[in-house]
Amino acid sequence: MNDFDTIWLYSKYYANIVASAKRLNEIGENYAALVILLNVFELVAKSVRETDKKNLIDDIQWLAQNGFINKQDENFLNDEQIGVRKIRNLMMHRDVYQYCIEIDNVAYPFADDATWEIMYNLLAERLIHIMAIIVSKKQFC
Repeated sequence: MNDFDTIWLYSKYYANIVASAKRLNEIGENYAALVILLNVFELVAKSVRETDKKNLIDDIQWLAQNGFINKQDENFLNDEQIGVRKIRNLMMHRDVYQYCIEIDNVAYPFADDATWEIMYNLLAERLIHIMAIIVSKKQFC
């Protein structure tokens, strides 16, 4: 079973959001695709945790402490340079276009549409895979 199917079995609603992100990516709307994908990750984390009362960093820590994600996935989500949480926080900043992200000593400005394609390609597949792992573990708890 692939990651999308695993998410779909857990929640058709969340799977439809993931599918929307993929469709947006296919037509070059990578900023919107990434926003939606980051949003559904947070929704999945909160649904597994069964609370809306904590922030994303608390949710990630809880997922790690409770065996839903491993240390590598926790680092991927929390890395201070290009982690999911860092990107999410920058994307929601009102002046996001004044920032850039550095990958392998190359700065990619957020004002450039190509940066969002790079970021989507860098994060999406692994983020979807992490969601599938999380929901599959939740289903068997």
